[in-house]
Amino acid sequence: MNYWAALVSVVTAMVIGTIYYHPAVAGRAWMAAIGKTPEQIKADTKPTLYVITAVLALLQATVLSAVISWAGDVTLVGGALIGLLLWGGASDQQHLPL
Repeated sequence: MNYWAALVSVVTAMVIGTIYYHPAVAGRAWMAAIGKTPEQIKADTKPTLYVITAVLALLQATVLSAVISWAGDVTLVGGALIGLLLWGGASDQQHLPL
């Protein structure tokens, strides 16, 4: 496993999350959807939330790295395709009629 790539992946996930949940992007809509105010969000935000998020991002990067390695494809396009297939296969499983 490439540890530098995993670290970059975790940092990237945290930065994207910070941007996405900023009030100027989607933060206001997200807060309205969950029925909370900015003050409530700030009061509820603890450092452990960021630690858990980073650990889960590292787990996600590790699993994706393992799947790409098992697939034997080390190209950018191949890795992106595998990531897309994993995302597509996992994103809507609860709606499949079984």
